[in-house]
Order: sequence, then structure tokens, then C-alpha cells
Amino acid sequence: PISTAIDNAVNIGVIAVVAAGNSGIGGDGRCLQGKDGSYNSICSPGTSRKAITVGASYKQDIIAPFSSRGPVLFNDKLIVKPDIIAPGVNICAAKYDGGSSNCRDNIHVTMSGTSMSTPHVSGAIALIKQKHPDWTVDEIKMFIRNSAVDLKPDIFTGLKLDIFTQGYGRIDLNNLTLSKNPPPIAKLSYENSGLVKGKINIIGTASGRLFKTYGVFYKENNASNWKTICVSQNKIEDGILCSKFDTEKLLDGTYQIMLLVYGKDGQVSKDINFFKIDYVNINNVQNNDIYRKGDSINIIGNVENENNLLEYKIKYKLFNENLWKDEGIILKNNGKKSVYNGVIASWNTSF
Repeated sequence: PISTAIDNAVNIGVIAVVAAGNSGIGGDGRCLQGKDGSYNSICSPGTSRKAITVGASYKQDIIAPFSSRGPVLFNDKLIVKPDIIAPGVNICAAKYDGGSSNCRDNIHVTMSGTSMSTPHVSGAIALIKQKHPDWTVDEIKMFIRNSAVDLKPDIFTGLKLDIFTQGYGRIDLNNLTLSKNPPPIAKLSYENSGLVKGKINIIGTASGRLFKTYGVFYKENNASNWKTICVSQNKIEDGILCSKFDTEKLLDGTYQIMLLVYGKDGQVSKDINFFKIDYVNINNVQNNDIYRKGDSINIIGNVENENNLLEYKIKYKLFNENLWKDEGIILKNNGKKSVYNGVIASWNTSF
């Protein structure tokens, strides 16, 4: 309900800046969703789609472990959060009842949390609003994200932080002072996320006062090269950006989708989301199921993608062996047709 209230407030022109929460790795555990905080640990109302959700970093541009991570999972769909990061560790703040660790004087204390990083973003937005009183909520949110900079790589793995950890980056006040024209608007509908099948329409917004063109791209999650879905010079407001994108040609896995919107003044706005392809899966046999040699086992699952299916095969091996075998496996329809939530093969374990 609180996240919905935030969305409603943004719809009437309020800029909502909300803390992501402190349920990241080693955090307070309030929003862990049954996990360790490294994924899907954003606290409400930071889960609001239209809020500017703020995570926390050290002043040295290292992510704070306690900072809650995205994404937000909603009705089997996915919302990318946080939006932005700001310093939130050992921040000198006004003293409150019971506060300790004085800094500067006896009326200020050192505190940490996303509640300390969020005011940095609120203050920056106030400055933008003062300089550009006619800018809309979406334009300000885009500019905050567009001008952000990456945090330092993960201190343990050396890898760049993903978008669920650092959002679109750490807010950069130096870049904010360069603002002149309002940025273009890039918004992908969360309806494009999660599990998708068949030919889909990519929904979203590509617009702006100085709008020039837009492109929609995709890639496998760990790949480096983006592939084009469509490009256009037409403004779109909460409508179809690309029609009938054929996901049946894709292999199972997780994919990123990116919308880039270009302005006539050279500004580029970006929005990213994720979708999943899962045409092939086995519902049983599962790990740790126990059978005896000689049992006849029905293997139940899905082999979809009728239009592009050539054939499928099922093989097995002992855990400590390298050689995969198919002895005793009898495929449904000889592995030539799709199967929807049914027996895809039978396995005679006598072999």
C-alpha cells in the first residue's frame, strides 16, 4: 500500500526520493525475502516503481554491504532497483535522542544507512528543481541517473557491480551542475520482464522535448554485444516500442533488454530490464530423488518452441563420470515435437 501511495504521489507531480533499506549483505535483515540480502532485499516503499530509490556507498565509492539490493519481484515480473547510490557510511548528521559518536560538535553524530544517503539525493534534486523549475518528475529522474558514475568494482571479485547493486551509479553533483536542456525520457514497462514466450510487444516510453530517435536492444546476461530489436524516430508514450519480437529464436537463459533514447542536443537516456526464456525444463526427475535400478521412470517437463524445434535429446551420467549416455531413454514422439507439461521421455534404468 505504501509503494502504491508513492506511485500515486508521483503521478500528481511529487518527486519521491526513498531509501532502499539496510537489508543488504550483513544488514538488518528486515527485507531479506528469505535470502542473504544480496538479491531482492529492497524495503518498501523503496519498491515503488516511480520512486527514486537510493542505496548507500562509502565516501571512497565502494558499495556499502548493508545497502539493500534489487531487483523488486512483483507478480512474476521484475523492477530494477535501486535507481541511484549516494554516500551513506559515517555521515555527520544532526543529533537525535540517544545518538552517540559525536562529530564536529556535540549536536552532530556519525551515522550510517540508506537514510543517510537519501538526503544527498533529495538535496541534489532540490538544486536541479531550483535551476530548472519547469522540469518534470521524469526529466529529473532521468538526469539524476544519466549523470551518475560507476562505483568501484567489487572488492572481493574485482568485477563491475551489477545494476541490482549500484543501480545506475553514484550521484555526481559535478555533472549535475552542467544541466542545460531536459533529457529525453526512456522507460521500459516492467511487463516486458520476467518469463516471456513467443512473439512479444516491447512496451514503454521514448519521448522528450528534444527527442530525436530511440533504439531497443537485447543481449544474453553475461554477453558483451548488444543486438538490435528495433529503432525508430517516432515518439512513443506508454505504447509499443517494438512489435512482435520473436523470442522463440532465443536459447533458454536470462537476457537484458535496453532502451536508449537520443536527444537532439546529444543527451542519451537509458532504461534496462531483464527477461527470461525457459522453453525447456524437467519437472521430474529432480535432485536427490531415489530410484532403484530397473525402475521405469517417466520424465515430465516442457519442450516448447514448436516453430523452431528440430529435435531434443535427453542424456544421463553418474555424478563423477564425464560420459553422457542415452541408453534406455525413449523420447516422446522421437524427440521431434513439442511437449507441454507432460511426459517428454521414459527411462528404463535396467541399462
